[in-house]
Amino acid sequence: MNPGCYVGCTPPTTVPSGVTPHIVNGAAPVAHFVGGLPFTGLDVTELLAVGLGLIVTSVLLTIRLKKDESAA
Repeated sequence: MNPGCYVGCTPPTTVPSGVTPHIVNGAAPVAHFVGGLPFTGLDVTELLAVGLGLIVTSVLLTIRLKKDESAA
């Protein structure tokens, strides 16, 4: 397996600075995603958990701030 490369791909070739690589037959480079999606179900679940945690934290801090203001 090549470092920095997905399973089944070839590593990119390095081109010296100032040299433009030649594109054969007008083909553009294509990005390949394993599975076709950039995010997995686990990624979405983690983002959802972080978002819900931030919402709960902000609600609790708001309630505490209002309680402290009413006591003063």
